[in-house]
Amino acid sequence: IRAIKSEYENNYKAEIFNPIFIDKIKNFRVLRFMDWMKTNHSDQKEWSDRPRLETASYATKGVPIEIMVALSNKLKADPWFNMPHQANDEYLTKFAQTVKDTLEPNLKAYVELSNEVWNWQFPQSHYALKQGKARWGEDKADAYMQWYGMRTAQVCDIWKSVFADQKHRVVCVMGTQTAWEGLENYALDCPYWVAEGNKPCYQHGIDAYAITGYFSGGLGLPENSSTVESWLNEPDGGFGKALQQLKQGGLLAGFKDSLPDVYNRFIYHADVAKNKNFKLVAYEGGQHITGAGGVENNEKLTKFFIELNRHPEMYNIYTQLL
Repeated sequence: IRAIKSEYENNYKAEIFNPIFIDKIKNFRVLRFMDWMKTNHSDQKEWSDRPRLETASYATKGVPIEIMVALSNKLKADPWFNMPHQANDEYLTKFAQTVKDTLEPNLKAYVELSNEVWNWQFPQSHYALKQGKARWGEDKADAYMQWYGMRTAQVCDIWKSVFADQKHRVVCVMGTQTAWEGLENYALDCPYWVAEGNKPCYQHGIDAYAITGYFSGGLGLPENSSTVESWLNEPDGGFGKALQQLKQGGLLAGFKDSLPDVYNRFIYHADVAKNKNFKLVAYEGGQHITGAGGVENNEKLTKFFIELNRHPEMYNIYTQLL
């Protein structure tokens, strides 16, 4: 059974993508398929576990590789693939071979191991810690980042060996937690793996160093909620001070997350990238103005944050961020 809109009945086999969707994303030059690949909770290990074209729904395992490549080819945009954290070497090899065989030859493939392996919200972080401790010792609290660095290096080695004389088409990505300056060194230098006789992880063909670009000004933190709520009584409804905090900071305590703070993090990570001869890339970013630690239940502030996100000045803040 196929459910197809009547206007696409005659050409749905030839044109698998909704033209409205294509028009919406046609200007983007890199497509990161992290969510399409169900990366954050992936249980894929073997190549036989991958999503297939004939599967009734792509909502469970993710979108098949053939669809992602087809979209990239249609838009002439480079795909960014997130390899499942449990994928074995055969999976990685066959995935890379499929991309090499079917992706337009003038396009590059960005390749990243999983997504935010430092983020404890996701099972891949706990998996990395377990694997790292099993390999290097139960007392090694930094084993998750070192395992991530090692496996990223191995993923890159496999992909570039598959592409062989076309390895310039593979952009190997290593990411870090943007706000934790210094965390990246565990993955980049990976001394535990080096002690086993290997080169540092960053020397295994890594091309790109990935960070985020979020800003919130700390407006949604519990320690700031009473201050922000007091701004709502001002003649302009509190927008002036909130925008000032986002653009300049200095009005609230706690985590530094205004544009100047983000800029300083960009400079820090740009230096890391430059020193390692990496391309610096950002895979997520923008406003992150939302309640946390209980503030998400404050209806008054939630309403204010929604209105703040819709404020015309937000355009200029985004422009400044970019």
